[in-house]
Amino acid sequence: MDKWPNLFIVGASKSATGTLYVHLSKVPGICMSTIKEPNYFSVKVHPGDGEQVIRDKKKYLSLFNIDKDDKIIGEASPEYLADTEAPKLIHQVSPNAKIIIILRDPVERAYSHYFTFVRQGRIKNSFHDELQLALKNKKNGIKSNFGLLESGLYSEQVKRYLEIFGPENVKILIFDEFIKNQKLTLQEVLDFLGINHSFDDFKVDQYNKFGMARSPLAQKILRNRKMKYMLEKILPQSIRKFGRDKILLKQENKPKMNEEDRTSLVNFYKADVEKLQNIIGQRLPWKNFYKMRIMSQNLVTCGIPIPDDAILRINLAWCDSLEELNSILKRCTKNSIFLDLPLGRIKPPSNNYSLEDLVPIIRSNKLIKYLAVSNVESASDLKKFIELLPKRIIIVPKIESPKAISNIDEITNVLKGEEKIVMLDHDDLFTKLKKNKESESKFKEYIQNLIDYCNKNNVILLRTIGVIFSDEEKRVSQYIK
Repeated sequence: MDKWPNLFIVGASKSATGTLYVHLSKVPGICMSTIKEPNYFSVKVHPGDGEQVIRDKKKYLSLFNIDKDDKIIGEASPEYLADTEAPKLIHQVSPNAKIIIILRDPVERAYSHYFTFVRQGRIKNSFHDELQLALKNKKNGIKSNFGLLESGLYSEQVKRYLEIFGPENVKILIFDEFIKNQKLTLQEVLDFLGINHSFDDFKVDQYNKFGMARSPLAQKILRNRKMKYMLEKILPQSIRKFGRDKILLKQENKPKMNEEDRTSLVNFYKADVEKLQNIIGQRLPWKNFYKMRIMSQNLVTCGIPIPDDAILRINLAWCDSLEELNSILKRCTKNSIFLDLPLGRIKPPSNNYSLEDLVPIIRSNKLIKYLAVSNVESASDLKKFIELLPKRIIIVPKIESPKAISNIDEITNVLKGEEKIVMLDHDDLFTKLKKNKESESKFKEYIQNLIDYCNKNNVILLRTIGVIFSDEEKRVSQYIK
């Protein structure tokens, strides 16, 4: 009787499926195919596309060197996600299979996808020209070259697997979270697969660094899939990776995407991302699509309605009592709530109550999702909040001093939950910079350092450009500059 795989890593392309494949290949009890991307179940992939495709059943099943103790037999072919027929074909031979899908921000995925084919010499156009051509063709019902756009339209792709295999058999991973914390994500994957194994000597797999082909010969080798599959059979992954990164590629900084192109891609994918979030019941932490629309409590107190998808910010310095706070909360029955607790405030008005006063209210009101904490300069400043607040609350440190920016890594590392957010108060930062007698030129430098850190580490940065309460320090004109 044929023994078919019971695990399929189906995509998305350019989303670290290779990294996951390598890690799982080393786990006792898991047998991964001897080559990655056999594409056996992919109808849309053809050898003429420059891809290796194994169509022979005997040859395909011979890719799995199954040991008697192996519970999981798996393979990884990212083309399966976008292929409309693949899930049905997989289900016919392995109806109880486990499916893993890694989703990457489709804007970033498309950009990475483009450079793969540039490296191979298969695309000559600039990204802007290739994107404009793809968007124009799409309007005329013509698919983009190499699936540049279509591969990132995830909603229907994911829906097919959920409907055919059931949500209990589909594990969805987020690319950024996987790359940032590989060990934790892998432990979640093993729990999903029912494999008891701990990664005591875990070594992070470096996700492919950016680089371009050193020569036309290197381009030819990079696009030769037959050679790739042959080398996969005879050389360890570490040697193949060394050859690719050190011999075939010239490491360099990835070019920044043109903002016009980014906007075009966001507009193209926006509706599909919203649809995807509804399908999986999860807000995706992709900065190109996630915008926090935060509105003031003053709108509620003035009887002005706010949109259901907006977040209501209540600055507790402007609530004279807990009774006033409860009155505002009673009028807000749909919106997520962002409480701003200004401790050690240097500007009027002063806060009237402590965290301990607020905890019972926060526990009883499930709409309260965020709590901003003033004057956070180190991880220890958050300790009490982490201990006392319910785990569902997203703690938002307010970054208001040069010291806080210097300690930003320490501060964000203690934050828990699905999203990490910090809040920069420009006005307070400027005040403290002046108080420390630092040069005003450092103001912009501090802000840029914080922006760069947040972009690199997938931290959401809220920026209050600020109400100026007084001009006793004669600093308004410098601050506005």
